[in-house]
Amino acid sequence: MRLLIAGLSEADSKIIFDALRPVVEHGGALPDWRHLEKAVEQARPEAVLLYLGARPGQALAMARRIMTVYPNVQFVGLADAETPELVQLAAEAGLADLAVLSNGTADLIGALHRLAARKAEAHVADGMVIALIGAKGGVGTTTLAINLAAELAADPKAAVILVDLHLYLGDVAANLDLVPDPSALWFLTRGGQANGRMWTAGPPTHRAGFRVLGLDGDLRNAEQANAEQVVFLLDALRTHYDYVVIDCGSNLGEISLAACSAADQRFIVLTDELSSLLGARRRVIALQALELPSPVAGGLLNRSAAGADLPAIEDASGLKIVGRVSNAWRDVYGAMERAQVLREAAPSSAVRGDIARLAQMIGGHDVSDTRKKKAFFSFFR
Repeated sequence: MRLLIAGLSEADSKIIFDALRPVVEHGGALPDWRHLEKAVEQARPEAVLLYLGARPGQALAMARRIMTVYPNVQFVGLADAETPELVQLAAEAGLADLAVLSNGTADLIGALHRLAARKAEAHVADGMVIALIGAKGGVGTTTLAINLAAELAADPKAAVILVDLHLYLGDVAANLDLVPDPSALWFLTRGGQANGRMWTAGPPTHRAGFRVLGLDGDLRNAEQANAEQVVFLLDALRTHYDYVVIDCGSNLGEISLAACSAADQRFIVLTDELSSLLGARRRVIALQALELPSPVAGGLLNRSAAGADLPAIEDASGLKIVGRVSNAWRDVYGAMERAQVLREAAPSSAVRGDIARLAQMIGGHDVSDTRKKKAFFSFFR
């Protein structure tokens, strides 16, 4: 476990590192914890040992802020004395454990052993993350994401969640007439404070049997999200759900590319319009820059006509078309008007059948199943 010590002198930090050498990897020492956020960004520790000193409230506020931005970092507080008030403050701040300086290194070793044990006992990620990104706006990415989640949820044994990561513009919750509370943004920026029950019971459920992380329309006070928070969110969700379906919208940016990077399956939704084909090619190039396994994504040809020239579409877009969805706007918009999915509103329609076959293909892992995480963060640094 890579450990950063903050708030102690270099000499004291060295003594602790020497005592903890069998337990931790040296991740740096920072005497002035006021610069801790920058140190965490540079050192990327798994854990931080933070000396709380005479002003524990300020140190704990710093820890809470850092855990919001870097949810994978765990904090162990180091205090001069343990009081009920300090224990409560540490718990509210989200600290993993608390050690007392006067108890010597044995207390520290115990806290770090408990932290390592909790990490080892964490559920191994086995859910599948499926990212859909549009070649441009208006190609039907949200409609496909909603109905793909509904078809995957048709299996009563499958736990499915739909996540709207078209940040600040997404309308999944509105389309399904659900209140996005808690929202996708809350889990992105506060997910490190959520317990297991919050991940599984917090997101609202649609009638079709899948849960939804939507977006609140009032974003005036919304916090900015980053790539690391996206990866943390998806890693956490895959431990609780069999399928995580992501609507990335059509924007190319840090959030959508982070989601595609962390996903097991990536699909670019397109139509046969020239602007859509060009947009699809641009997104293929962007995904290739992340050095993802080849192929970087499959193409979902939406509103597909019977006589579509598939080889020409694949050549123009740079994508292999792995799924075709019929053009049945009456069925699609009829369902949307009633906040329903096609499985409810038009169970016998051709478009519903196409999406059901796509879900069966994904459920059977017939598409390129890489299930391999890539380091994404350097892409924007």
